Amino acid sequence: MYPSLGQARPRFEGGPRQQRNPRVQQQRFNNNNSAAKRVLKAEKIQRAQEIKEAYIKAKLNLTPEQNEKFMPLYRQYATEIAQTQAQIHQLQLNPQANSADQIQQEEDLDMKLSMIRRRYNQEFLKIMPPEKVLQIHRSEAEFRDEVVQQLKEKRNDSPN
Repeated sequence: MYPSLGQARPRFEGGPRQQRNPRVQQQRFNNNNSAAKRVLKAEKIQRAQEIKEAYIKAKLNLTPEQNEKFMPLYRQYATEIAQTQAQIHQLQLNPQANSADQIQQEEDLDMKLSMIRRRYNQEFLKIMPPEKVLQIHRSEAEFRDEVVQQLKEKRNDSPN
């Protein structure tokens, strides 16, 4: 039988119940919450990448053989581009004391982006005709524009 409210509760093997520090509890909640936020953000990024890939795939209208070769290569390309763009963004967020060094680093990263595109364009040309390779970059730009437009509409539709 369970003890009534007036009776003492039995102690468990761990000894007396320890008092919980609210500050420690809040930190644990924040840590778990930020981990959950990171997971959600990663899931959103993954979902956005999947939608982008489907959009580009539809625009290119590839044969099954072309698609089988193209998609893994495109994923590598998109990952390298995203990583380099993140480096540029990080550099711009954290200005250095020596501005000349930062200018050089940004130029180097811009050159790296260009080299990645050039290298992958050559690989894409082995899979599909030049018109479709051009369509990759046009489709990416169209997708970006469409996402920006939808975000603007969503922002304008939401109540303040």
